[in-house]
Amino acid sequence: MILVAKKLLLSKLLAPEKMSEKMYMIDDHIICSVCGMASDALILVERGRQYCQDYMYTFKEPIPVERLVEQLSNTIHLPTQYGSSRPYGTSILFAGFDKHGKFQLYCADPSGNYASWKAHVLGANNANGISFLKEEYKDEQNLQDGLKLSLRTMCKTLDATHPKPEDCIIQSL
Repeated sequence: MILVAKKLLLSKLLAPEKMSEKMYMIDDHIICSVCGMASDALILVERGRQYCQDYMYTFKEPIPVERLVEQLSNTIHLPTQYGSSRPYGTSILFAGFDKHGKFQLYCADPSGNYASWKAHVLGANNANGISFLKEEYKDEQNLQDGLKLSLRTMCKTLDATHPKPEDCIIQSL
């Protein structure tokens, strides 16, 4: 399972270690990539970490990936029910491994809907990336082929004609 994201440098004056994060480790078996408002994403990542700890404390085993995604999607959906609160402005792509479903990929959007995917793209120009994945994705791929496909898909979504390797964040599980 591979997640690839573009590093986002908010300002040339900002220190490199303070660049906006796009990938987070939620638990030992779950990572996520976020798109949208970073402050909302941080809140949801921390809430996800808390759900993982609560589940481990209660059941003495790691939380199933779909259970975590379901709980966070309910959290995301809640503010859409009230006129006095602002909805979360972030989409999250979860990648995880558990004994129930093996490797899994889920995407939760700002409305609180979530779905399971074999491969998916978030962010600007995601339509280009999704159409590219529809043509190029194969079920039987090794890690090397998956990494190449991920980087080629990212190149299809970027505005730059020659992306630099240092502009990429690659996380595997």
